[in-house]
Amino acid sequence: MARKSTPKPRRQTLSKRLRFEIFKRDQFKCVYCGRTPPSIILCCDHVLAVANGGTNEEHNLVTSCIDCNQGKSDHSLDSIPDSTIGSLAQQKEKSEQLLAANEWLRDQRLHLETICNDLGNLWWNNWATSKRQINKYTWGINPSRSVMLFLRKLPAEKVREAIDISLNNFGHKAEYKTWKYFCAVAWNMIRESEGKIADSKTPQ
Repeated sequence: MARKSTPKPRRQTLSKRLRFEIFKRDQFKCVYCGRTPPSIILCCDHVLAVANGGTNEEHNLVTSCIDCNQGKSDHSLDSIPDSTIGSLAQQKEKSEQLLAANEWLRDQRLHLETICNDLGNLWWNNWATSKRQINKYTWGINPSRSVMLFLRKLPAEKVREAIDISLNNFGHKAEYKTWKYFCAVAWNMIRESEGKIADSKTPQ
């Protein structure tokens, strides 16, 4: 009885997006010979060949030029120096950390913008009259920058406290005077938190 041969794993086509993610990770450089475009054409190579069970996961893909790729066949990447493999691992870790840091910074900014808008509504509601039938308030460009700065230096509740103090003391006067008073209170709080003044006093 003839013995059935084990079918070889089928190679799945790499998407253009995945290929370019690998190229970017490897700095558009062949990991075997170090050459870069336009002198050569790049392609993605498998660390563990598909014929040996390799997958299309990013950790199993490297950037190769066509010349090196065609000469390697389905052998494993024994020809890549350990230093190159270590460098690839460091680049991957650096890229992942940079991506995570950017996402964290973006989330932080969105969080601060939400608080800034809430404080704007608080400010507006204390100035609203029967003629101002508006439920939403947006700080102007310069006030918004100031509030965002205060939120980076003070807890949100301290900024809210500064708004309450200014409205309680100057809410009956022109809005710009109340705004100036609020900024003075907030800066006093910041200086006090940084230890730059020993005895903070509310501006008069």
